[in-house]
Amino acid sequence: MNNLRHGLRAQTLILPGENPEDFDEILVGLLEEYQPKSPSEQSLVQDAAAAQWKIMRAEAYEARQCEKNPDIDARCAIFSHMTLVTGRLQRMYLKFYEKLERIKAARQPQPEPAQPEPSKPSKGKKKDDEQPPNLDVFWVNPETGEKQTLYQRRNGEDVPLPKKESPAPTPQSPDPSPE
Repeated sequence: MNNLRHGLRAQTLILPGENPEDFDEILVGLLEEYQPKSPSEQSLVQDAAAAQWKIMRAEAYEARQCEKNPDIDARCAIFSHMTLVTGRLQRMYLKFYEKLERIKAARQPQPEPAQPEPSKPSKGKKKDDEQPPNLDVFWVNPETGEKQTLYQRRNGEDVPLPKKESPAPTPQSPDPSPE
């Protein structure tokens, strides 16, 4: 094996000194949560577990390096580099997580639309035994306050209005105008 520093680019996922059961715990948790149904879904779950494992490895490496190097400049360099590395790993994990969540949501049965209660009629639809509303249209003279019925409808039928005799126009006397 080449000089192994942090193992984040290692070809093997579990490095010497790491506990394979810890990785298996992460993998089993993701398998139980997402229950992959195809090889591609299985691959997404394994990639998400690997990304999560490498994030934990990066955090452990950063902590070990900070203990070894008390120099503030060395710690800043380690922190700067590891921030970039963990950021990449977290974006990878988030990408796998979002894909798995979409697949999981697509598998869940869609709720059926709620049926209207039988006692409440739905808007715009009449039942056979339901009577249409009655309608009265009035005009109120603003000067006198007299109310005049313009239109009536009862049980869906127009109601003929009584004809009101309008008062006969009063003849106007001609204006005596000088000619």
